[in-house]
Amino acid sequence: MILLYHYTTQYCQIISDLDYPIRFNWGCYAVATFFILSGFLSFYTAKSDFNFRNYLKTKAIRLYPVYWICMIITIVICLMFLPKYSVSIKDFLINLTMLTELFKGKYVDGAYWTLLRELIFYVLIGIIFKLNLKNKMHYFSLVWILMLIAMHFISANHHNLVITFFNYLLICKYGHHFILGIMVYFIVNSRSIKEFIVPIINCLFCIIYQALSFSIQYTVFVIVLFLIVLFVALNSKYCFYSLNEKTTKLLSPLAFLASISYAVYLIHQNFGYAIINLFESYGITSEIVILIPIFLSIIIGFVLHKFIEIPSTKKLKKVFINSKN
Repeated sequence: MILLYHYTTQYCQIISDLDYPIRFNWGCYAVATFFILSGFLSFYTAKSDFNFRNYLKTKAIRLYPVYWICMIITIVICLMFLPKYSVSIKDFLINLTMLTELFKGKYVDGAYWTLLRELIFYVLIGIIFKLNLKNKMHYFSLVWILMLIAMHFISANHHNLVITFFNYLLICKYGHHFILGIMVYFIVNSRSIKEFIVPIINCLFCIIYQALSFSIQYTVFVIVLFLIVLFVALNSKYCFYSLNEKTTKLLSPLAFLASISYAVYLIHQNFGYAIINLFESYGITSEIVILIPIFLSIIIGFVLHKFIEIPSTKKLKKVFINSKN
């Protein structure tokens, strides 16, 4: 969905004046998928012997090496084919931190804006786990979503450093997606009506905030997505529905795409723009062209995942993470 959105709608808005007959304006909604899954999986995969330092190291090892490689590839591509969208050395150095927006830098690739939100979320959750407050997260989430709603109205009329700080800290406009994912975990693991009620209230406030911040279409998408994730999580625990062998085989490519999704996301945007723009320069403007960068992004994503992401993660964990801690 994100690739289709970038290669049709956004390409026609920021790179070219092409007017594709087919556009995927709704493709950007899929960003919510990343955030909701991040919220759920952060709790679903949490270990009982949580180590804050190792947790941060693991996240950094997982995120940064392949990100740096994709940054370099993207910069080279932009210098060769999209010089208008290349960045200065200063911006390149800022991008290395993944905190580009905080330092008012220019992104090497526009798709990287989501990474700061993920980093902030990981740090917040790490602090919650370190303080042994994991089981109270549904109460913290209630405060979080109410603050998000309040900031929605405050930010509309006031702008200053304090408000900007809280906008980043609370992950304004997208924090509720993480909360929805976390609430899936709490709903699935509720053992009483009391434990069930607060997560449901949180979800209702999240939907209200979604409707305040985005379109009705996006809100419907998020509701459907939340219900799908909830169904899958419930089914994983209670096994009330099982896929037959044929259906499992049909869905197996999704597992492959899931495994390489981070690398594909990092490499696809400007790389794809360059390819489409190159064809356009030769007078080939059919939307069929977008199939080429989609295919190549998947291939490169697979190569990066297999030969950079997996090996670097294994080696760096051995060097920097002491399993005895």
